[in-house]
Amino acid sequence: MYSDAPSAETVLAVGDLLDAIPTFWNDARWPMAIVALLVGAVCGVFGLVRGFGTAMGRLLGGIACGAVILGGIGLMGSVDATVSRHTGGVNSGQYGR
Repeated sequence: MYSDAPSAETVLAVGDLLDAIPTFWNDARWPMAIVALLVGAVCGVFGLVRGFGTAMGRLLGGIACGAVILGGIGLMGSVDATVSRHTGGVNSGQYGR
């Protein structure tokens, strides 16, 4: 018989994804920032063919992308700490105790 209710495997798979995606972001944020800085530097070097202004614009663009990624890291840490402090630890599983 066919049922519209999700199976236990589906529920477990969704739970694994909800756990894995933040863990992936947590593990990939520093390498992503470093790659953004390196891409900006490489684009700046190749931009020297078109002129110094183009090269600097591309280099600064890479630095800005890296700064946005690293700024997001600090902002997420701050938001997590603030929410946990004001909600009695809802992010750490301590809610209702």
